[in-house]
Amino acid sequence: MAKPDFDVATAHAYFAAHCFNRAWKGIDAKQRTEEEAESMLGAAHASLWHWLQRPECTNQNRSIGYWQLSRVYALLGDAQLSMQFAKRCLDVSLEPSLPPLFVGYAYEALARAAKLQGDAVAVARWSQLGKQHCDRVESEESRQLLEADLSTL
Repeated sequence: MAKPDFDVATAHAYFAAHCFNRAWKGIDAKQRTEEEAESMLGAAHASLWHWLQRPECTNQNRSIGYWQLSRVYALLGDAQLSMQFAKRCLDVSLEPSLPPLFVGYAYEALARAAKLQGDAVAVARWSQLGKQHCDRVESEESRQLLEADLSTL
């Protein structure tokens, strides 16, 4: 294969963000066609993949990518994959250097996946842990976003 005539690292940076934003449009949609759902899912996977190709990829980047995939699978009704990515999100979010917001969102993802599985006990447990971390989020705006997402459970 011939070497591309563009900077690969720059391309990964561009597509990580571009695909994340594309997936987010699908997440925000009130309704989506089957094609839009496939596009949302593909974009979320592509975003994470491009992040993982970047040498500066951190557990914060992984946390965001795994959270987005968990949310996308929850929206698509796939409880098993939603839970799988929520667990991966929590694993990387527990790094001590990550702010409480990321741990709170990992618990939110676990609660959402548990809700899809019909496990009310787990929903309550994960939601409570998410709320505990929410209280430690310094940014008022970020705390309100996490509180709003937790309130939908």
